[in-house]
Amino acid sequence: MTQRETKGISGAIIGSGAVRRSTIVQNEKNELRQYLLGQLQEADEERLELRLLMDAAYAEEFDIIVDEITDQYLAGEFQGEELDGVERYFLRATDRRNKLNFAS
Repeated sequence: MTQRETKGISGAIIGSGAVRRSTIVQNEKNELRQYLLGQLQEADEERLELRLLMDAAYAEEFDIIVDEITDQYLAGEFQGEELDGVERYFLRATDRRNKLNFAS
């Protein structure tokens, strides 16, 4: 943030003629979901992982989507390629398997 910029209530940076918000849009949510199901290219995965480290709102949305996928899996809502992605990629992470075991 420069001297001419200030943070608004919503977390937006106001000043210098531009307003940037840390709002996560639907496309970004879809991309997080694709990442968690192993559907992104390696370069996109790397870019997303860097953003997760640098953007707290993005990391928070990541956690929400992890919970949503876990709930959907438990409810039997996945079929075909998505089910395969959950079982082969999403549940590879120990913490996600633990969360699934705790929730079931």
